[in-house]
Amino acid sequence: MGAMFRIFLTIAVLSFALPSFAQEETTSVPETPVDDGAAIATAIEDSDLTDGEKAAVAWSIVANAAEEIVKREDASPFALNRFRIQLLEWRDAFLSRQGINAERIATLDAQIAALGPDPASDETLPAEAPEITERRAALQEQRAELAAPAQLAAEGLAQANGLILELDHRISQIEREELTTRGPTPLNPIYWGPAVASLTESVTNWGKEGSAGFFARLRNGSLERVLPGAILLIGVALWIAFKSRGWLASWRDSVVATQSRWKPIQDFFLEFFKLALPLLALTLFVYGIRRLGIFGVVGNPILIALASAATITIFARWLGSEFFPTGEETGPLNYAEEDRAIFRRLTFLLGLGIAGLTVFEVLMSTADAENISIGVILFPINFLAAIALFRFGRKLRDTKQITEKEEITGGIRRYVGFLCMLVAIAVPLLIAAGFSLASNALFRPFVLSLALVGFMMLLHVQISRSWSLYRGRTEDQSDALAPVLIGFVLTLVTLPLLALVWGASSSDLAEWWGRFQSGITVGDTTISPSEFVSFVLVFIIGYVITGFVQSFLKSTILPRTSIDIGGRNAILAGVGYVGVMLSAIFAINSAGIDLTSIALVAGALSVGIGFGLQNIVSNFVSGIILLIERPVSEGDWIEVNGHTGYVRRISVRSTQIETFDRTDVIIPNADLASGAVTNWTRGNSVGRVIIPVGVAYGSDPEKVMEILKDVAMKHPMVLHYPEPSVLFMSFGDSSLDFEVRAILRDVNFILSVQSEMNMEISKRFEEEGIEIPFPQRDLWVRNVQDLTGVEKEK
Repeated sequence: MGAMFRIFLTIAVLSFALPSFAQEETTSVPETPVDDGAAIATAIEDSDLTDGEKAAVAWSIVANAAEEIVKREDASPFALNRFRIQLLEWRDAFLSRQGINAERIATLDAQIAALGPDPASDETLPAEAPEITERRAALQEQRAELAAPAQLAAEGLAQANGLILELDHRISQIEREELTTRGPTPLNPIYWGPAVASLTESVTNWGKEGSAGFFARLRNGSLERVLPGAILLIGVALWIAFKSRGWLASWRDSVVATQSRWKPIQDFFLEFFKLALPLLALTLFVYGIRRLGIFGVVGNPILIALASAATITIFARWLGSEFFPTGEETGPLNYAEEDRAIFRRLTFLLGLGIAGLTVFEVLMSTADAENISIGVILFPINFLAAIALFRFGRKLRDTKQITEKEEITGGIRRYVGFLCMLVAIAVPLLIAAGFSLASNALFRPFVLSLALVGFMMLLHVQISRSWSLYRGRTEDQSDALAPVLIGFVLTLVTLPLLALVWGASSSDLAEWWGRFQSGITVGDTTISPSEFVSFVLVFIIGYVITGFVQSFLKSTILPRTSIDIGGRNAILAGVGYVGVMLSAIFAINSAGIDLTSIALVAGALSVGIGFGLQNIVSNFVSGIILLIERPVSEGDWIEVNGHTGYVRRISVRSTQIETFDRTDVIIPNADLASGAVTNWTRGNSVGRVIIPVGVAYGSDPEKVMEILKDVAMKHPMVLHYPEPSVLFMSFGDSSLDFEVRAILRDVNFILSVQSEMNMEISKRFEEEGIEIPFPQRDLWVRNVQDLTGVEKEK
């Protein structure tokens, strides 16, 4: 109680003292009560509170101030973002204390559980010894003390998350108001004069500041100390700029001539250095200029803006030449050369437009120009860049590819082209209507997003091509999975970059990452990314171990046993199923997922899923029965549902049969487990062949039976024990019918044996003069005389 009283007392004192800190004449009026952080920190440090109590006081002050600033109508986005950053730091601190004392609390829970149920909670339980009651009370008190920090951290985390959401809502509201607020139109000539004056003033001030800084440093001698280094940097930059083209051309020739397996990697680095070398030269040049130290608060921002504009221009030129290349390469969009040339020019013009906007916006800002003056100067650049974007979109929408590989590609191109045209029309209209901020929030992020997506597409194509060629495959033979995985990774990289392009800050990304790290909640279980990664890794390890065990059994253990091939396959399949199940169980336990919390939901869902998937479940159970009882095995010759063939694979749901026509028939396992199945080779391959034979009436039956038995005995596939038999079956309509019945060594050759024995029987019958009849009919016509008379009358 004493500690809590001191905390509340300190908070109260600081709360009353806060206005005096904010109203000191030596500082400007702050927007938030916690702007005087030094005074607050001193007041807290001088108190006699513990470290935990000091942290609680500091958090209370920050939380109260955040609640106050959210209510203020005149709060600026800058002040709101300052509080948001502080709250993010506090939230991370609360997250780090979520699991504090967890191991010790688990031990205490086990100790309390070992003492048995508490009779105080259930009157039906018998009384316990006083020592047990005292011990339980002591353990529960100790547990409460240990659990308090985590509980307070959870409460602080909930408050921090709520305040962050309130700040986000307030910031979004202010931004929406700014974007939808209409200002003066830059088309009004009354604003042109002041705008040109501000631009002239900025350029003049830049020149004056540069010359004044140069002569000032020249007089005091400081220029002589930095001049050699600056000249060296500028010289190296110019040398790289002029020599890089020749270096890249000779590198290209050597890469084309080489036949090394590392050629794809060389291509990748060649394309990279085509962009990196000019940017390196630009960086050295700018750093050399800044090393002179002749610019100040006006010149340095302009110098940085010029460097940024040059970077954008270089990147736009490189992106256009790579995305729409010259020569035989058609690029990712597969356009003709004349179309690619137009796209290269438009891409470069868009880059120039963005570069011009960057430079002139900084020039006007350094002159403290009004928003309308900035809009007047930027309007012509926006208008020309919008024309380039409109032509780019129309060309993208209407241009046909050399060969349409996929219809979806054409649809996406047309959609993106239409979107470019729509943005190009909206930008000048918004500026003319006085919504300059809305125009800036739309145009530049849109063009930069196109550039970023194009760069990632190039990177994806280059990495995928390098991978496939490194693996010794052509692009048509490349792995189907590798490009998908590469695209997935690049997409994950692109998403935060797109967020930054469209106005998100680093603190926003940090917050989203924090939310992602906090995980998702399913029932009472929270699954964090680390737990998910643990789950995946453990499952993959278990799956790999299962495959290793299967391979070891298949190659080492099972061949040395007397188990047939079907039994071996059943054992391997069973090991696979058990291994996957154990891997899933271990993975779930390692991730700390409590399945009991979602057991009710799973039970409810299983009822509906069971009705909808009862056939699949039935086939699954039947597959398990087939693997255990093995009425059929892989390699057996079976007949089922009118289909005859060899069993090639028994899976969980169905069985694959290869017919004699070399077609695959998929039979549900339920049909094999509950229906009638004829298995010709179950247990062994011995089987019987029956060959029907008919001879003409008048033939000697005993001689015929002797010939047939001799033919059967001499065939190499016929077993002599039991010896083949010949039966006189019946008197047919046109023949005496016999049957040759013999046991074959391998019933799989039954058709070949039938054919060979028929050939031999035909040959022997011909030698012995025994006729094989064909069906005959004798036609008896009555009243022939009457029919003859009728014919004569005709």
